[in-house]
Amino acid sequence: LITLVILVTLSLYAQTGSDRMNMEVFRGLEFRSIGPSLTTGRISDLEIDPNDSNVWYLTVGSGGLWKTVNRGSTWTPIFDEYPSYSLGCVVVDPRDSNVVYVAAQGPLWNAGGDRGLYKTTDGGRTWEAVLTIDEHTGVSDVWFDPRNPDVLYAAAYQRRRHVWTLINGGP
Repeated sequence: LITLVILVTLSLYAQTGSDRMNMEVFRGLEFRSIGPSLTTGRISDLEIDPNDSNVWYLTVGSGGLWKTVNRGSTWTPIFDEYPSYSLGCVVVDPRDSNVVYVAAQGPLWNAGGDRGLYKTTDGGRTWEAVLTIDEHTGVSDVWFDPRNPDVLYAAAYQRRRHVWTLINGGP
């Protein structure tokens, strides 16, 4: 959409014969919604590969993980075979690919499940819960201390929905 607006703007600019941008350049240019048409969607995170700026990863709050190798011209789903539909964050690993931490909020409608902070040291073959708080509290974010990579900060969030109420926030 941004590319389209720039091309239209440049085309109109060339047609005016003017050496300045003015309102006439934009007259007739109307904004319109291009989707989604059935339900609302949201981009929850975007990560650009630090080694190749053409490769981007995108998580969608209601639609998985997507990858582009041409800066967004085309996208391919790359997480469809896994059971998670809603994703909140993606990170391109700049260091040791065997050691990965995952913050897991857990199921909204059930107690228990995968809640907490998980760590793998074998590239994702096995996972260990390294921070578990309780059956209603998951970890929503995790950060490495930029001054000391041996220190991690985790944000926990209690949430549990019942038909009659939502328990969230936590003590």
